[in-house]
Amino acid sequence: MKLRSFFGIIILLALSTPSCRKGEGKGGKASISGKVYVQHYTNLGATPGISYYARDKDVFIVYGNNTFYDDKVATHHDGSYRFDYLMPGNYTVYTYSKDVVGSADNPKILVLKEVTISDKNQTVELDDFEIDDD
Repeated sequence: MKLRSFFGIIILLALSTPSCRKGEGKGGKASISGKVYVQHYTNLGATPGISYYARDKDVFIVYGNNTFYDDKVATHHDGSYRFDYLMPGNYTVYTYSKDVVGSADNPKILVLKEVTISDKNQTVELDDFEIDDD
């Protein structure tokens, strides 16, 4: 009798658990990666100065239509970053750059890229973010 009750509870739990499609975010096998490249400018953005790949620069990811970032990583010594274990869907990846022309009210401006992962095992390599940084 106890065994029957146990299986009855298991079946009830299985049927009562909602099954739904998982959207953007963690839980998959896909990834997004890229690099952050720093190009310093002089003369209000007119003349390029020194350049290098950014080390320890924050890069953010937004899942779907969320209004706040969902994850953040810092770039490695070679400027590379990677977001792993993503589900198929739409993502926004961004970082911040110094405003070299002074047109924004804030001295930092948003630099973003939008990407769609269409396959559960897909690896998306984004073009370099090109920024100016202090």
